[in-house]
Amino acid sequence: MMKRIIVFICLSEVVLSCLCGCGTGTAKDGNIPKGYTSYQQYFDKEGFRDYTDYCYYVYDNADAVVSSQKYKSLEPDTDGKSALTDEVKEMAEDFIRWMKACERENELKFSLDDISGSDYVYIKKHTTEVITLYYFDAETNTLHYMHSNT
Repeated sequence: MMKRIIVFICLSEVVLSCLCGCGTGTAKDGNIPKGYTSYQQYFDKEGFRDYTDYCYYVYDNADAVVSSQKYKSLEPDTDGKSALTDEVKEMAEDFIRWMKACERENELKFSLDDISGSDYVYIKKHTTEVITLYYFDAETNTLHYMHSNT
């Protein structure tokens, strides 16, 4: 009888841990600065919902992102160009194309027109096919998280 109670308690803890872990990806992602006031997550309907394809976080100001050492400014160099900006545009275009192909473009709150020199970005390359783009639009104080398995 005691073994059954212990097994039941252990299984209950495992189930509870799994349930508590669902939907909390934002809190576990150390690349998303704390301090956002609201967010919205969108998941791949075909997936297991174990990762977010697109998400956006709204902040009161840019302080949390600007103070993060991971995020780089898109401010143009002395020639008025930024190679990082070109890379971001290419990645964003690929992501937008992928969202359209999946008929999910209505979820996007991001456009290529949003990209400017006052913004900040962090690019995480997992492999050559898997890239995560964290794009902070300084005009709207919105961090866009774009993850693509292409």
